[in-house]
Amino acid sequence: MSNSAYAHNTQQASFNVVLNGTESYIDLYLSQYGVEQALKASQPSSDSNDTDSTAFKQRLIKHIKDNTRLFVNGSTITYGMGMLKLGSHETRARLKLNNVPEVISEIEAKVTCFSNNTHQVNVLSITHNGTKKRYRLSDENKYEIAFSWAS
Repeated sequence: MSNSAYAHNTQQASFNVVLNGTESYIDLYLSQYGVEQALKASQPSSDSNDTDSTAFKQRLIKHIKDNTRLFVNGSTITYGMGMLKLGSHETRARLKLNNVPEVISEIEAKVTCFSNNTHQVNVLSITHNGTKKRYRLSDENKYEIAFSWAS
């Protein structure tokens, strides 16, 4: 995680993807309210109020992995180990991205893990070779983006 300090917007979920071969990862900055609402919607029988439990953290990581898809050059990117830090108003996570190629020509992403919260803005940033592209994910684009990456 970055050491820079900033105030997190509680109405925003940020997904920051860094594509750098074997050192690729995704950082997530999420409002705690948004996390709780997403888990209630996707897993109504679970106790989403028990935010200190290991089970809650495992459900959240599973929810993120199951609802965040990334494809590079047509191949599915998988997730490795990560970390999760719950806060009183912000949750932060970092997940390692596996099998990311060095040369990238096409990127597709579908991030629906927090699409049920209509009062939240979902922002996806992708960085590769020092260039950053940023997208707002919404109902209008079905929480999906696809583009060519000019090397």
